[in-house]
Amino acid sequence: MQIFIEAIDLNIWEVIKISPYIPTMIVGNATIEKSRKQWDEKERRRIQYNLKAKNIITSALGMNEYFRVSNCKDAKEMWDTLQVTHEGTIDVKRSRINTLTHEYELFRLNQNETIQDMQKKFTHIVNHLASLGKIFSNEDFINKVPFKQGMTTEGNCNCRIKRSRQHVSCNSFWEASGTQNGTYETKPT
Repeated sequence: MQIFIEAIDLNIWEVIKISPYIPTMIVGNATIEKSRKQWDEKERRRIQYNLKAKNIITSALGMNEYFRVSNCKDAKEMWDTLQVTHEGTIDVKRSRINTLTHEYELFRLNQNETIQDMQKKFTHIVNHLASLGKIFSNEDFINKVPFKQGMTTEGNCNCRIKRSRQHVSCNSFWEASGTQNGTYETKPT
């Protein structure tokens, strides 16, 4: 969703992540909100970002999700509500990260599992961790690839990553998963 909204206008995404613009003026020692009649053209344009953001968010939601955010006063509140609903609180997020990190650490090619199935499982774990904010380096990926010790699967693929190579691209794992009945050697990056 972030990519979609940023492609439309970066200012719209900023309203969602930070907060909407509220035009104000100083009267005496107090700051008060301006009435609609007092807005200038620049202020109208800035207020419009929040309205566009609310429209984009609600247009992307199903009926149940829509009712969850329909009473929110601005796009940031909508986004925060959806984020807590789907990602959970910080404690839930931390727990998910720990569980998925454990799955990542224990990740292995199961007996009778194809390379493609293993790739899907690995990609699912890594993408889910990335969506929760956990990022891995290329070295982490290469160290995780089960072909590192020349592991083979019955009739699917014989892939080896040479130990003498210092720098290996994480794409070699994905390229290797598409290689059938042959040996795949990585190239240094």
